[in-house]
Amino acid sequence: LEVVEETMRSFAKWAKEERLYGSSRLGFLPFLQLVKCLQHGGKGPQASLLIGSEMDTEEMNAAAVKSPMVDCSLALCKVELACIFGDYAHAGEILLEAPDILKVRPGHFSGCRFTFYNFLASAELARKTKSSVWSKRAEVARKQIQDWIKDGNVNCDHLWPLVQAEHALIKGKKSSARKYFDHVIEAAESGPFLQDRAISMERTADFFHSEGDTILAVSCYTKSRDLFEEWGASAKQKRLTHKILILNRLLT
Repeated sequence: LEVVEETMRSFAKWAKEERLYGSSRLGFLPFLQLVKCLQHGGKGPQASLLIGSEMDTEEMNAAAVKSPMVDCSLALCKVELACIFGDYAHAGEILLEAPDILKVRPGHFSGCRFTFYNFLASAELARKTKSSVWSKRAEVARKQIQDWIKDGNVNCDHLWPLVQAEHALIKGKKSSARKYFDHVIEAAESGPFLQDRAISMERTADFFHSEGDTILAVSCYTKSRDLFEEWGASAKQKRLTHKILILNRLLT
């Protein structure tokens, strides 16, 4: 995250030097705000909201109406933050209002990221609400990720074990889901994208916790916490540390 912050600030300096305004200046600010929220946020019900001193919310929302690029950046950062802090209800609200990033930015990396969080939030909401709206969204996103993997998109390979596990849960196949979550644990030992490995381990921990396997859940939460800490998401790391402490007390 420190690298992302440094890069975004370099862009800000460059934009100022080149006297760039509008979407050219605002497009990267949501990512800078996302970094700050992950580093220093995490308290109370507003933890999952993309708000703070790095960007003017009203200015960003106005720019998003005029610029599809800004709208895409804002939606991606909002849904990522909501998913990382486990606020899937809010993530769902964002998804229903978000632009079609795959059409606005075809072939762009942001489309892959958005599709993953779209699947993750839709899968969670499909299980909680039993709504076909969310199950259909999850299936569309799952198939898109699968197609990318078949086409050799290396940005999606590491996501597939978690996608399979979550898909099995939507279908009510807990025994299959458990096997896939075992694959998630193996995949999280190494590979790219610390944040994806971290959120995959947290989702795995959530599953085992719901199944009553608190010991394995604590192990997975601990791995997730360590990965978030390595990524630089101090706010998320602190939340998981508190959760692990509570679960360990139940075990003693």
